[in-house]
Amino acid sequence: CNIPLGLTNGLIKDEQFSSFSAYNNDFATYGAHRARLNLTAWPPGYRSRYSFSEETPWIRIDLQKELVITGIATQGYGDASVAEWVRSYRLMYADKQDFDYFKDNRGSLLVRAV
Repeated sequence: CNIPLGLTNGLIKDEQFSSFSAYNNDFATYGAHRARLNLTAWPPGYRSRYSFSEETPWIRIDLQKELVITGIATQGYGDASVAEWVRSYRLMYADKQDFDYFKDNRGSLLVRAV
């Protein structure tokens, strides 16, 4: 299937996004709902509050139904003055409450370098 799920056009609502943290604890401004593709309004993306003493930041999107995902698109924060970026990420899925990592056909964790 080549039909987008709605991250760009708003079919996936802001309330379906959640995150571990947000820059300056300002979830309304920098929260996970800003992780949409091709944003044209400021701020240009999701920005976590990250320090090496905290857990790894995460974003959760509740798709509200079982779907087959055939592709993932990512893009940067969009502000060249912010020297922060993701070097790699892992995707997880959940059926009800139990989360698990996506794995390759050999059973190894699927990690994407960017």
